[in-house]
Amino acid sequence: MSSSSFQKLRPRVAHGRGYTAVAFSQNGSRILTVGDDALLRIVTTESVRNGEEEDEDPVLVDQHNGAITCMDVQGGHVVTGSEDQSVYLHGLVARNLKKLLIRCTLTIRDVRLRPGRHGPTMAEWAAVASE
Repeated sequence: MSSSSFQKLRPRVAHGRGYTAVAFSQNGSRILTVGDDALLRIVTTESVRNGEEEDEDPVLVDQHNGAITCMDVQGGHVVTGSEDQSVYLHGLVARNLKKLLIRCTLTIRDVRLRPGRHGPTMAEWAAVASE
């Protein structure tokens, strides 16, 4: 692949200092980031590709009271885990909170959604790892 086929990258600040995680939606139309600021940002890849300076409004995860330590994306769902020992399920398209999945006694370190038997839009199981 020639170097002329790559786009010039422009840095984008998604979160303040500290831990940040990034993922693409399954269809590649959105970029999701989480970080120490307890913020879930959802940006369209179209806006990044077009070089737009302003991102879509980030989704503020008001439910977490601590840094978001992990996330996973499956179909239309996003799951986030936090230092506040909680795991929340969010709707990707509607960008809304669906529900609290679990509250543990220690910090959440990783979360994963398993696609359901009805295709990638259903996520019936969530695996949670905590300290």
